[in-house]
Amino acid sequence: MKIAFIAPFSLFCNEYDIAEYKPLEELIREKMKISKRYSPCDALLQIAADTPSGHELIYMDDQFGSIDTSAEVDIAAISVMTVNADRAYAIAAKFRKRGVHVAMGGIHATLCPEDAEKHCDTLFTGDADKTWKTFLDDFSKKRAKKIYHGGVVDIRKTPPPKIDLLPPKHYFHEALGREYYSLRTSVGCTRGCKFCSNWRKPGCSKVRKKALKQIYNELQLIKKQSKNFSIVLIDDNPFIDLPYIAKVLKIIKEMKIKWVSGADISITNHPKLLKLIKESGNNMLCFGLESIDVRNLKWLAPWKARYAETYKDRIKLLRDFGINAMGSFLFGLEHDTSDTLKRTVDFILEAGLTGVAMGIVTPYPGTNVREKLIKEGRLDMSRPWSDYTGFKLVFEHSTIKKEEMYKGLAWFYEQMYSPSIAGHLSRMAFK
Repeated sequence: MKIAFIAPFSLFCNEYDIAEYKPLEELIREKMKISKRYSPCDALLQIAADTPSGHELIYMDDQFGSIDTSAEVDIAAISVMTVNADRAYAIAAKFRKRGVHVAMGGIHATLCPEDAEKHCDTLFTGDADKTWKTFLDDFSKKRAKKIYHGGVVDIRKTPPPKIDLLPPKHYFHEALGREYYSLRTSVGCTRGCKFCSNWRKPGCSKVRKKALKQIYNELQLIKKQSKNFSIVLIDDNPFIDLPYIAKVLKIIKEMKIKWVSGADISITNHPKLLKLIKESGNNMLCFGLESIDVRNLKWLAPWKARYAETYKDRIKLLRDFGINAMGSFLFGLEHDTSDTLKRTVDFILEAGLTGVAMGIVTPYPGTNVREKLIKEGRLDMSRPWSDYTGFKLVFEHSTIKKEEMYKGLAWFYEQMYSPSIAGHLSRMAFK
Protein backbone atom coordinates (compact mmCIF):
# COMPACT_ATOMS: atom_id res chain seq x y z
CA MET A 1 0.00 0.00 0.00
CA LYS A 2 0.98 3.61 -0.49
CA ILE A 3 0.38 5.78 2.57
CA ALA A 4 0.60 9.57 2.76
CA PHE A 5 1.29 11.10 6.17
CA ILE A 6 -0.13 14.62 6.09
CA ALA A 7 0.61 17.62 8.32
CA PRO A 8 -1.89 20.48 7.81
CA PHE A 9 -0.73 23.98 8.75
CA SER A 10 -3.50 26.55 8.31
CA LEU A 11 -1.72 29.59 9.77
CA PHE A 12 0.27 30.18 6.61
CA CYS A 13 -2.34 29.14 4.07
CA ASN A 14 -3.66 32.20 2.29
CA GLU A 15 -7.30 31.13 2.61
CA TYR A 16 -7.11 31.46 6.40
CA ASP A 17 -6.56 34.71 8.31
CA ILE A 18 -4.26 34.73 11.31
CA ALA A 19 -5.93 37.83 12.78
CA GLU A 20 -9.17 39.73 12.13
CA TYR A 21 -7.50 43.12 12.53
CA LYS A 22 -5.66 43.89 9.29
CA PRO A 23 -2.66 45.76 10.79
CA LEU A 24 -2.10 42.84 13.19
CA GLU A 25 -2.54 40.31 10.38
CA GLU A 26 0.05 42.07 8.22
CA LEU A 27 2.47 42.42 11.12
CA ILE A 28 2.23 38.78 12.14
CA ARG A 29 2.56 37.45 8.58
CA GLU A 30 5.57 39.63 7.89
CA LYS A 31 7.44 39.16 11.15
CA MET A 32 6.68 35.51 11.86
CA LYS A 33 7.79 34.03 8.55
CA ILE A 34 10.34 31.99 10.47
CA SER A 35 7.47 29.99 11.99
CA LYS A 36 6.57 28.72 8.53
CA ARG A 37 9.50 26.38 8.74
CA TYR A 38 9.35 25.30 12.33
CA SER A 39 9.39 21.55 12.75
CA PRO A 40 7.84 18.37 11.34
CA CYS A 41 4.88 16.59 12.91
CA ASP A 42 6.36 14.26 15.52
CA ALA A 43 3.14 12.24 15.82
CA LEU A 44 3.07 11.38 12.12
CA LEU A 45 6.72 10.37 12.09
CA GLN A 46 6.01 8.14 15.08
CA ILE A 47 3.11 6.43 13.33
CA ALA A 48 5.24 6.05 10.20
CA ALA A 49 7.83 4.28 12.35
CA ASP A 50 5.11 1.91 13.56
CA THR A 51 4.19 0.99 9.97
CA PRO A 52 5.34 -2.52 8.97
CA SER A 53 7.80 -2.81 6.11
CA GLY A 54 6.50 -3.39 2.62
CA HIS A 55 4.47 -0.17 2.37
CA GLU A 56 5.42 2.94 0.41
CA LEU A 57 5.41 5.99 2.70
CA ILE A 58 5.40 9.67 1.79
CA TYR A 59 5.32 12.77 4.01
CA MET A 60 3.35 15.89 3.04
CA ASP A 61 3.64 19.19 4.92
CA ASP A 62 1.63 22.38 4.42
CA GLN A 63 4.62 24.41 5.58
CA PHE A 64 6.26 23.68 2.24
CA GLY A 65 3.21 23.44 0.01
CA SER A 66 3.82 19.74 -0.48
CA ILE A 67 0.28 18.45 0.10
CA ASP A 68 -0.85 16.89 -3.17
CA THR A 69 -4.47 15.79 -2.89
CA SER A 70 -4.25 14.27 -6.38
CA ALA A 71 -1.52 11.85 -5.31
CA GLU A 72 -2.17 8.18 -6.00
CA VAL A 73 -2.27 6.80 -2.46
CA ASP A 74 -4.36 4.20 -0.68
CA ILE A 75 -4.48 5.91 2.71
CA ALA A 76 -4.19 9.58 3.71
CA ALA A 77 -3.24 9.74 7.41
CA ILE A 78 -3.85 13.24 8.77
CA SER A 79 -2.79 14.55 12.19
CA VAL A 80 -5.22 17.20 13.46
CA MET A 81 -4.62 20.06 15.88
CA THR A 82 -7.52 22.40 16.67
CA VAL A 83 -6.26 25.44 14.76
CA ASN A 84 -5.57 23.22 11.73
CA ALA A 85 -8.83 21.26 11.91
CA ASP A 86 -10.69 23.15 9.18
CA ARG A 87 -7.69 22.87 6.87
CA ALA A 88 -7.42 19.14 7.70
CA TYR A 89 -11.10 18.64 6.90
CA ALA A 90 -10.71 20.43 3.54
CA ILE A 91 -7.74 18.23 2.64
CA ALA A 92 -9.63 15.13 3.75
CA ALA A 93 -12.65 16.03 1.61
CA LYS A 94 -10.51 16.19 -1.53
CA PHE A 95 -8.93 12.82 -0.86
CA ARG A 96 -12.26 11.19 0.01
CA LYS A 97 -13.87 12.56 -3.15
CA ARG A 98 -11.31 10.52 -5.08
CA GLY A 99 -11.99 7.41 -3.03
CA VAL A 100 -8.86 7.60 -0.88
CA HIS A 101 -9.36 6.24 2.64
CA VAL A 102 -8.76 9.06 5.14
CA ALA A 103 -7.54 8.26 8.66
CA MET A 104 -7.43 11.02 11.28
CA GLY A 105 -5.78 11.27 14.68
CA GLY A 106 -4.12 13.85 16.88
CA ILE A 107 -5.15 15.92 19.88
CA HIS A 108 -8.22 17.43 18.22
CA ALA A 109 -9.47 14.04 17.08
CA THR A 110 -9.00 12.74 20.62
CA LEU A 111 -10.69 15.64 22.43
CA CYS A 112 -13.39 16.30 19.79
CA PRO A 113 -14.08 12.88 18.24
CA GLU A 114 -17.68 13.74 17.42
CA ASP A 115 -16.43 16.63 15.29
CA ALA A 116 -13.54 14.90 13.54
CA GLU A 117 -15.29 11.62 12.74
CA LYS A 118 -17.58 13.40 10.28
CA HIS A 119 -14.60 14.20 8.07
CA CYS A 120 -12.78 10.87 7.84
CA ASP A 121 -13.26 7.20 7.15
CA THR A 122 -11.35 6.07 10.23
CA LEU A 123 -10.77 8.00 13.45
CA PHE A 124 -8.01 7.33 15.99
CA THR A 125 -8.29 8.55 19.56
CA GLY A 126 -5.59 8.44 22.21
CA ASP A 127 -2.20 7.02 21.24
CA ALA A 128 -2.63 5.63 17.72
CA ASP A 129 0.64 3.73 18.16
CA LYS A 130 -1.37 0.96 19.82
CA THR A 131 -3.91 0.50 17.03
CA TRP A 132 -2.21 1.58 13.78
CA LYS A 133 -0.93 -1.88 12.83
CA THR A 134 -4.33 -3.39 13.60
CA PHE A 135 -5.97 -0.81 11.36
CA LEU A 136 -3.57 -1.53 8.50
CA ASP A 137 -4.32 -5.24 8.76
CA ASP A 138 -8.06 -4.57 8.88
CA PHE A 139 -7.80 -2.20 5.91
CA SER A 140 -5.93 -4.78 3.83
CA LYS A 141 -8.81 -7.18 4.50
CA LYS A 142 -11.44 -4.50 3.68
CA ARG A 143 -12.83 -4.43 7.21
CA ALA A 144 -11.40 -1.19 8.61
CA LYS A 145 -13.40 0.18 11.53
CA LYS A 146 -14.77 3.69 11.88
CA ILE A 147 -13.05 4.30 15.24
CA TYR A 148 -9.96 2.86 16.91
CA HIS A 149 -9.47 3.83 20.55
CA GLY A 150 -5.75 3.75 21.24
CA GLY A 151 -5.68 4.55 24.92
CA VAL A 152 -2.21 4.97 26.42
CA VAL A 153 0.96 3.52 24.93
CA ASP A 154 4.09 2.49 26.82
CA ILE A 155 6.54 4.93 25.25
CA ARG A 156 9.47 2.85 26.49
CA LYS A 157 8.55 0.42 23.73
CA THR A 158 8.08 2.89 20.86
CA PRO A 159 10.53 2.94 17.95
CA PRO A 160 12.36 6.15 16.96
CA PRO A 161 10.35 8.55 14.74
CA LYS A 162 10.92 7.84 11.05
CA ILE A 163 12.87 11.00 10.27
CA ASP A 164 14.28 9.60 7.03
CA LEU A 165 10.90 10.49 5.48
CA LEU A 166 11.85 14.16 5.77
CA PRO A 167 13.55 16.13 3.01
CA PRO A 168 16.98 17.57 3.88
CA LYS A 169 17.64 21.26 4.58
CA HIS A 170 14.10 22.11 5.65
CA TYR A 171 12.78 23.07 9.08
CA PHE A 172 14.48 26.33 10.03
CA HIS A 173 17.48 25.64 7.79
CA GLU A 174 16.87 28.62 5.52
CA ALA A 175 16.28 31.05 8.42
CA LEU A 176 18.87 29.89 10.92
CA GLY A 177 21.41 27.99 8.84
CA ARG A 178 20.70 24.68 10.53
CA GLU A 179 17.85 22.21 10.85
CA TYR A 180 15.88 21.75 14.04
CA TYR A 181 14.68 18.26 14.86
CA SER A 182 12.12 17.37 17.51
CA LEU A 183 13.02 15.11 20.41
CA ARG A 184 10.40 13.86 22.83
CA THR A 185 11.79 12.32 26.00
CA SER A 186 8.52 12.13 27.94
CA VAL A 187 4.77 12.58 27.64
CA GLY A 188 2.45 14.27 30.13
CA CYS A 189 2.49 16.97 32.79
CA THR A 190 1.26 17.08 36.37
CA ARG A 191 0.79 20.88 36.58
CA GLY A 192 -2.84 20.99 35.40
CA CYS A 193 -2.80 24.53 33.97
CA LYS A 194 -6.33 25.54 33.05
CA PHE A 195 -5.49 26.94 29.61
CA CYS A 196 -3.65 23.78 28.48
CA SER A 197 -5.27 20.86 26.68
CA ASN A 198 -2.23 18.57 26.48
CA TRP A 199 -2.66 17.10 29.94
CA ARG A 200 -6.35 16.37 29.23
CA LYS A 201 -5.44 13.63 26.75
CA PRO A 202 -5.66 10.04 28.07
CA GLY A 203 -2.69 9.22 30.27
CA CYS A 204 -1.20 12.72 30.06
CA SER A 205 -1.96 13.99 33.55
CA LYS A 206 0.98 11.82 34.63
CA VAL A 207 4.48 11.71 33.16
CA ARG A 208 5.61 8.75 31.05
CA LYS A 209 9.32 8.66 30.21
CA LYS A 210 11.40 6.99 27.54
CA ALA A 211 14.37 4.85 28.43
CA LEU A 212 17.68 6.71 28.23
CA LYS A 213 18.90 4.22 25.64
CA GLN A 214 15.99 5.19 23.41
CA ILE A 215 16.96 8.83 23.60
CA TYR A 216 20.58 8.09 22.77
CA ASN A 217 19.54 6.00 19.76
CA GLU A 218 17.18 8.71 18.47
CA LEU A 219 19.92 11.32 18.68
CA GLN A 220 22.27 9.02 16.80
CA LEU A 221 19.71 8.68 14.00
CA ILE A 222 19.37 12.46 13.77
CA LYS A 223 23.16 12.79 13.55
CA LYS A 224 23.10 10.40 10.60
CA GLN A 225 20.30 12.41 8.98
CA SER A 226 21.88 15.87 9.36
CA LYS A 227 25.36 17.23 9.91
CA ASN A 228 24.18 20.67 11.06
CA PHE A 229 21.24 20.57 13.45
CA SER A 230 19.86 21.49 16.85
CA ILE A 231 17.27 19.74 18.97
CA VAL A 232 13.90 21.05 20.15
CA LEU A 233 12.67 19.20 23.22
CA ILE A 234 8.91 18.91 22.65
CA ASP A 235 7.90 17.25 25.92
CA ASP A 236 4.73 18.63 27.50
CA ASN A 237 7.01 19.68 30.36
CA PRO A 238 10.58 18.33 30.34
CA PHE A 239 11.26 19.52 33.88
CA ILE A 240 8.75 17.58 35.98
CA ASP A 241 11.15 14.74 36.86
CA LEU A 242 14.42 16.58 37.57
CA PRO A 243 16.69 13.55 38.15
CA TYR A 244 15.49 12.09 34.85
CA ILE A 245 15.98 15.25 32.75
CA ALA A 246 19.44 15.67 34.30
CA LYS A 247 20.38 12.25 32.88
CA VAL A 248 18.95 13.24 29.49
CA LEU A 249 20.96 16.47 29.47
CA LYS A 250 24.14 14.57 30.28
CA ILE A 251 23.58 12.47 27.15
CA ILE A 252 23.02 15.61 25.08
CA LYS A 253 26.15 17.16 26.59
CA GLU A 254 28.28 14.11 25.82
CA MET A 255 27.03 14.14 22.22
CA LYS A 256 27.78 17.89 21.92
CA ILE A 257 24.34 18.80 20.60
CA LYS A 258 22.79 22.26 20.85
CA TRP A 259 19.20 22.37 22.05
CA VAL A 260 16.22 24.59 22.93
CA SER A 261 13.11 23.81 24.92
CA GLY A 262 10.07 24.98 26.77
CA ALA A 263 10.70 25.22 30.50
CA ASP A 264 9.19 25.42 33.95
CA ILE A 265 10.01 28.53 36.02
CA SER A 266 10.42 26.32 39.10
CA ILE A 267 13.78 25.09 37.76
CA THR A 268 15.23 28.32 39.15
CA ASN A 269 15.05 26.61 42.56
CA HIS A 270 17.80 24.22 41.44
CA PRO A 271 21.19 25.88 40.71
CA LYS A 272 22.92 22.57 39.89
CA LEU A 273 20.36 21.91 37.19
CA LEU A 274 20.78 25.42 35.76
CA LYS A 275 24.54 24.83 35.56
CA LEU A 276 23.96 21.56 33.71
CA ILE A 277 21.46 23.20 31.34
CA LYS A 278 24.08 25.72 30.28
CA GLU A 279 26.91 23.21 30.08
CA SER A 280 24.83 20.80 27.99
CA GLY A 281 24.56 23.24 25.09
CA ASN A 282 21.25 24.98 25.65
CA ASN A 283 20.63 27.98 23.40
CA MET A 284 17.33 29.12 24.88
CA LEU A 285 14.55 28.17 27.27
CA CYS A 286 10.98 29.42 26.74
CA PHE A 287 9.07 30.00 29.97
CA GLY A 288 5.28 30.15 30.00
CA LEU A 289 4.94 33.09 32.38
CA GLU A 290 1.39 33.80 31.10
CA SER A 291 0.80 36.98 33.14
CA ILE A 292 2.53 39.43 35.47
CA ASP A 293 -0.75 39.83 37.39
CA VAL A 294 -0.86 37.28 40.19
CA ARG A 295 -4.67 37.53 40.27
CA ASN A 296 -4.84 35.94 36.82
CA LEU A 297 -2.49 33.13 37.79
CA LYS A 298 -4.31 32.19 41.00
CA TRP A 299 -7.04 30.55 38.91
CA LEU A 300 -5.25 29.90 35.63
CA ALA A 301 -2.12 28.20 37.01
CA PRO A 302 -2.01 28.36 40.82
CA TRP A 303 1.53 26.96 41.00
CA LYS A 304 2.78 29.86 38.85
CA ALA A 305 1.06 32.37 41.13
CA ARG A 306 3.56 31.40 43.83
CA TYR A 307 6.41 32.56 41.57
CA ALA A 308 4.90 35.61 39.83
CA GLU A 309 6.14 38.25 42.27
CA THR A 310 9.70 36.95 41.88
CA TYR A 311 9.68 36.51 38.10
CA LYS A 312 12.30 39.23 37.61
CA ASP A 313 14.64 37.77 40.23
CA ARG A 314 14.33 34.32 38.70
CA ILE A 315 15.05 35.60 35.19
CA LYS A 316 18.09 37.40 36.57
CA LEU A 317 19.25 34.11 38.08
CA LEU A 318 18.90 32.43 34.69
CA ARG A 319 21.02 35.18 33.19
CA ASP A 320 23.62 34.68 35.92
CA PHE A 321 24.00 31.13 34.58
CA GLY A 322 24.22 32.38 30.98
CA ILE A 323 20.80 31.03 29.98
CA ASN A 324 18.71 32.88 27.39
CA ALA A 325 15.15 33.14 28.70
CA MET A 326 12.19 33.73 26.42
CA GLY A 327 8.87 34.68 27.98
CA SER A 328 5.46 33.57 26.71
CA PHE A 329 2.38 35.57 27.76
CA LEU A 330 -1.40 35.44 27.34
CA PHE A 331 -3.56 38.54 26.83
CA GLY A 332 -7.27 38.64 27.54
CA LEU A 333 -7.16 36.99 30.95
CA GLU A 334 -9.83 37.82 33.50
CA HIS A 335 -8.04 40.71 35.23
CA ASP A 336 -6.39 42.19 32.13
CA THR A 337 -7.12 45.79 31.20
CA SER A 338 -6.10 48.17 28.44
CA ASP A 339 -2.96 48.93 30.50
CA THR A 340 -1.80 45.31 30.74
CA LEU A 341 0.26 45.31 27.55
CA LYS A 342 2.14 48.50 28.48
CA ARG A 343 3.03 47.04 31.87
CA THR A 344 4.12 43.79 30.21
CA VAL A 345 6.45 45.66 27.84
CA ASP A 346 8.00 47.44 30.83
CA PHE A 347 8.42 44.09 32.58
CA ILE A 348 10.10 42.51 29.53
CA LEU A 349 12.66 45.31 29.31
CA GLU A 350 13.37 45.36 33.04
CA ALA A 351 13.54 41.58 33.50
CA GLY A 352 16.17 40.80 30.87
CA LEU A 353 14.21 38.46 28.63
CA THR A 354 15.82 37.78 25.26
CA GLY A 355 12.67 36.79 23.39
CA VAL A 356 8.91 37.20 23.74
CA ALA A 357 5.68 35.61 22.52
CA MET A 358 2.23 37.05 23.21
CA GLY A 359 -1.15 35.74 22.15
CA ILE A 360 -4.81 36.03 23.08
CA VAL A 361 -5.96 33.37 25.54
CA THR A 362 -7.66 30.70 23.44
CA PRO A 363 -10.25 28.24 24.82
CA TYR A 364 -9.06 25.03 23.19
CA PRO A 365 -11.22 21.90 23.52
CA GLY A 366 -10.66 20.04 26.76
CA THR A 367 -9.40 23.05 28.71
CA ASN A 368 -10.87 24.40 31.93
CA VAL A 369 -10.86 27.84 30.28
CA ARG A 370 -13.26 26.59 27.62
CA GLU A 371 -15.50 24.89 30.16
CA LYS A 372 -15.69 28.09 32.23
CA LEU A 373 -16.54 30.30 29.25
CA ILE A 374 -19.25 27.90 28.08
CA LYS A 375 -20.77 27.82 31.56
CA GLU A 376 -20.79 31.61 31.68
CA GLY A 377 -22.26 31.90 28.18
CA ARG A 378 -19.29 33.93 26.90
CA LEU A 379 -17.85 31.56 24.29
CA ASP A 380 -18.82 32.24 20.67
CA MET A 381 -19.66 28.70 19.59
CA SER A 382 -20.18 29.81 15.98
CA ARG A 383 -16.48 30.50 15.41
CA PRO A 384 -14.68 27.99 13.16
CA TRP A 385 -11.62 26.15 14.43
CA SER A 386 -9.45 28.17 12.05
CA ASP A 387 -10.14 31.19 14.28
CA TYR A 388 -8.28 29.50 17.15
CA THR A 389 -4.99 31.08 16.08
CA GLY A 390 -4.09 32.85 19.31
CA PHE A 391 -4.61 36.19 17.58
CA LYS A 392 -8.41 36.20 17.45
CA LEU A 393 -10.83 36.77 20.33
CA VAL A 394 -13.39 33.96 20.25
CA PHE A 395 -15.16 34.87 23.48
CA GLU A 396 -16.60 37.94 25.16
CA HIS A 397 -14.10 39.56 27.52
CA SER A 398 -15.55 41.10 30.67
CA THR A 399 -13.84 44.49 30.31
CA ILE A 400 -11.91 44.75 27.02
CA LYS A 401 -13.70 45.23 23.69
CA LYS A 402 -12.54 43.17 20.71
CA GLU A 403 -11.24 46.11 18.67
CA GLU A 404 -9.37 47.46 21.69
CA MET A 405 -7.76 44.08 22.26
CA TYR A 406 -6.66 43.78 18.63
CA LYS A 407 -5.24 47.30 18.50
CA GLY A 408 -3.43 46.67 21.78
CA LEU A 409 -1.87 43.44 20.52
CA ALA A 410 -0.79 45.11 17.27
CA TRP A 411 0.81 47.90 19.34
CA PHE A 412 2.60 45.31 21.48
CA TYR A 413 4.17 43.60 18.47
CA GLU A 414 5.06 46.94 16.90
CA GLN A 415 6.99 47.67 20.08
CA MET A 416 8.68 44.28 20.14
CA TYR A 417 9.75 44.55 16.51
CA SER A 418 10.80 48.21 16.71
CA PRO A 419 14.54 48.78 16.16
CA SER A 420 15.07 49.95 19.74
CA ILE A 421 13.40 47.03 21.54
CA ALA A 422 14.38 44.35 19.01
CA GLY A 423 17.95 45.62 19.27
CA HIS A 424 17.75 45.55 23.06
CA LEU A 425 16.52 41.94 23.10
CA SER A 426 19.27 40.94 20.68
CA ARG A 427 21.94 42.60 22.78
CA MET A 428 20.65 40.87 25.89
CA ALA A 429 21.02 37.44 24.30
CA PHE A 430 24.00 35.26 25.09
CA LYS A 431 25.55 34.16 21.82
